[in-house]
Amino acid sequence: VYPILETSGQVSFGTK
Repeated sequence: VYPILETSGQVSFGTK
């Protein structure tokens, strides 16, 4: 799991 920068400008955690 690592931080992903969303296109909305928010940082979310995902498993991609």
